[in-house]
Amino acid sequence: MGKELLELAQEDKKVGKFLQKFSKQELDIVSNPEHYTGLAEKKTEMLCKEWKKELGL
Repeated sequence: MGKELLELAQEDKKVGKFLQKFSKQELDIVSNPEHYTGLAEKKTEMLCKEWKKELGL
């Protein structure tokens, strides 16, 4: 199996310097983007609240 994308990026001089500024959380997101939900949860809650109000629930 080959190297992970993040590992390859860290080996590049320019990209590696940029990635050194990332927090652990940011590196985790880059390493595992499938686990990143961003603001989806907050937006979903806000949308549900608006529709409950609109529908009188």
